[in-house]
Amino acid sequence: MNCPNCGAALGPADLQQPACRHCGAMHPHVAQAAAKVEVVKQLLAPGPGGVPAALQGMMGAYGQPMGGVPPMGAFPPGAVPPMGAMPPGYAMAGHQAALQVMNDVRRRTRTMVIVITAVTLVFMLVVFGGVIAAVLFAG
Repeated sequence: MNCPNCGAALGPADLQQPACRHCGAMHPHVAQAAAKVEVVKQLLAPGPGGVPAALQGMMGAYGQPMGGVPPMGAFPPGAVPPMGAMPPGYAMAGHQAALQVMNDVRRRTRTMVIVITAVTLVFMLVVFGGVIAAVLFAG
């Protein structure tokens, strides 16, 4: 590769330097990298509230990240919370419903186990009773 400024032949070791060793001109890839670094610095510079400019659109209500739960007491009475957040009390109602479902499943499972056990015992009594009766009356 040749230097775009002076035309001198550049080897791999020369391209690892920021500038041409013959004329001192900055290599094009170094200039492009510096421009990209500047853009990233501008995007990550702290904006209002200390949040980088690139992340401003990702912030939800109350300065929380989108999908985050706002601080307690942030909702006035009767207000509709933003999507993903639950006002106090709603979470407990969901917890109570889950507990009720879990207890209902346990009760039904226990009932099914008792019924299956009873049916199996009756079946075994009939089968073994028939075998014993056949042995007694055959002799």
